[in-house]
Amino acid sequence: MGDFMRNLAKNCITGRWFWFHNWYPAVARDKDRIGSGVTMSVEAMVQAMIDDLTAALGDAAKHDKGNSAAGTRVRKAMQACKAAAQDVRVKVQNDKAA
Repeated sequence: MGDFMRNLAKNCITGRWFWFHNWYPAVARDKDRIGSGVTMSVEAMVQAMIDDLTAALGDAAKHDKGNSAAGTRVRKAMQACKAAAQDVRVKVQNDKAA
């Protein structure tokens, strides 16, 4: 196994390297906050979604030019956006009921 693969395996196992950070830092940052007990305002949640979608624009352009790997990244970003939108809906509904 080459040095690159050895380091990749070591860093993935120890959790020191998360490849998704390279493409969508906002998505990874929000995932880190999920279990931390930090409650975000609805405005902050929507802004995070906007930031994530803005980050995905570059890959969307690459996909339009025929890059299939970029299309995979766009689909992942859209799935994360869908989950974030559901979180916003739940928070608004809970605030309404309280």
